Amino acid sequence: MGSSTDVGLVDHESSGETNRSPFEHDAGQILAQLERILASDGFVRSGRMKRFLRYVVEQALEGRHDELKEYSIALSAFDKPASFDSRLDPIVRVEAGRLRAKLREYYESASGQNEEIRIHIPKRSYAPQFDVATDVTAVNKTNPVGGTLDFPEGLSPRSATLAVLPFADLSPRRDQEYFCDGITEELTNALSHVEGLHVVSRTSSMQYKGASTDIRRVGEQLNAGAVLEGSVRKARDKVRIAVQLIDTRNGYHLWAETYERKLGDVFVVQEEISRSVARTLSNRLVNGSAIRFGTKVVRAYQLYLRGRSFWKRNDRTGLAKAIRYFRQAISTDPRYARAYLGLAECQVTRAWLGFAAPGPGWRDAAKAAVKALEIDPELGPASASLAVVKAAHEWDWRASEHRFSRALELDPGHATTPQWYALFCLAPQARTEEALLQITRARELDPTSPAVAVHLARILYFARRYPEAVEQCEAAAQVDVFFPLAYYYLGFALERQGLLVPALKAFGRAVELSDGDPNALSAYGYCLARNGTNREALDVVNEIGRLATKRYVSPVHLAMLHLGLSNREAAFAALDRARVARCSRLIHLAVDPVFDPLKTDPRMAKLLEAMALDPPHVAVGAS
Repeated sequence: MGSSTDVGLVDHESSGETNRSPFEHDAGQILAQLERILASDGFVRSGRMKRFLRYVVEQALEGRHDELKEYSIALSAFDKPASFDSRLDPIVRVEAGRLRAKLREYYESASGQNEEIRIHIPKRSYAPQFDVATDVTAVNKTNPVGGTLDFPEGLSPRSATLAVLPFADLSPRRDQEYFCDGITEELTNALSHVEGLHVVSRTSSMQYKGASTDIRRVGEQLNAGAVLEGSVRKARDKVRIAVQLIDTRNGYHLWAETYERKLGDVFVVQEEISRSVARTLSNRLVNGSAIRFGTKVVRAYQLYLRGRSFWKRNDRTGLAKAIRYFRQAISTDPRYARAYLGLAECQVTRAWLGFAAPGPGWRDAAKAAVKALEIDPELGPASASLAVVKAAHEWDWRASEHRFSRALELDPGHATTPQWYALFCLAPQARTEEALLQITRARELDPTSPAVAVHLARILYFARRYPEAVEQCEAAAQVDVFFPLAYYYLGFALERQGLLVPALKAFGRAVELSDGDPNALSAYGYCLARNGTNREALDVVNEIGRLATKRYVSPVHLAMLHLGLSNREAAFAALDRARVARCSRLIHLAVDPVFDPLKTDPRMAKLLEAMALDPPHVAVGAS
């Protein structure tokens, strides 16, 4: 995106090689081109095609052209078993033909027709070739940069909206994506404190990662008057950061700069960028504040950024890696509050998703959040993490609300805080309208986040507004077709409307995308039982039992399965085990329509009393 270029600063560790092709020195440019292709309309919703193209390009750039055979592609890109036989299964040949056609369509489209680098796959070969287009007419739509910068007419400092677009990794090895994402996040956070300036959330801006969307279109989609974009090129201990501020009305540059520094100066560079943008748009930062990195140790900062990159994956493996990186960052700088925050947020996510048993999972989350606040009492998101522990594990609703209020006061632009406030604190207490207000606030801060969309769907589901919940789940799936929670919550919204076959399909997709996660598997079994296929549902019960011998499985999932099979006694027995373990999945018991059949039983009132929640006839609205 944009028109910035980056030359020089090549990694010369292998300087003895003199006869490389131009693109062997600039693999980063090819990979940046690849990301733009994968984000284009023809590829964005085709997961199989994206994996195919990414695999062959990355293999080619690593010099493994000879290994690009049908067998290796089938196993690596299409998850075929080791017994794959290309004579019996033509999938690679068929998909290769489709891929060539899609690449042609891309380069004939408005998005790709001006690309200087062309990726194509010759017939009878799976090894891509990288060529320079000879018919590209680049149009420079920028104004000369330099001299005094005047604020553009009509873009008021008090009403300006800025989007910080994902920085591109142009490093020779393209191994600095986490660093680029970190810079994007740091600048987004810092500029959100500029008085009179609204900054689009990081999640909404990240949808343009690697895309070649016209700047003016970005402005329209994000309602942003200006965008900040840039690139990073790192070689050894040096880093070059090119950055530009662009008016989305006409594509003209308001300000641009290139910084070449030692890696250890990265904090200074980011602060300089932040101040330059603030000065251009609104002339000052609130109270003259700078970016709050929380550490002066570059190694700790790098480890923190790597942890953040894995935390965003929200899966078991990603969270485990993130925790390892955050702990390494803490070991490198024991006073690094934001590393403790990252650790706390990971532990919250693990405990809620059932990747850890409730006791140790939530205790670890609380310990990390408390330590972060001990070091930096003004760190709002750490207060939000502690608020989740207070609600989901300790069932202390007053303390949770106090912590959430403090987090909102400290960092009103942090979208996760109102999202968690709605889901973990307000919704369990059947304060549905307040929950909808908070989740709507999160949606305004982060309008394209699939996580916010599905949690809005979940609260609409609690409010028995099932068609609206379906709409939100479908919207989330459009943003990320591989997001398991979109299908998980969609299944419940469909099941409540009696649409059992579509619900089964949605739950099945959630099981597939989550690699058989117990949450999704139990929902699938519940729906099987509701559909009258009890034998298959009992098979799921047995499978959940087997999983429980290897990992933590919430008894609430088993309770739902037993309820689907009309076994109330087994359901209550499982719920009571969940109460004893202080399982967080119990907190929505009063408002979840799945458990409506139990809400006239006195045992339900006792369960809710143990969690300091209102009895069902107060907590649950009309079905």
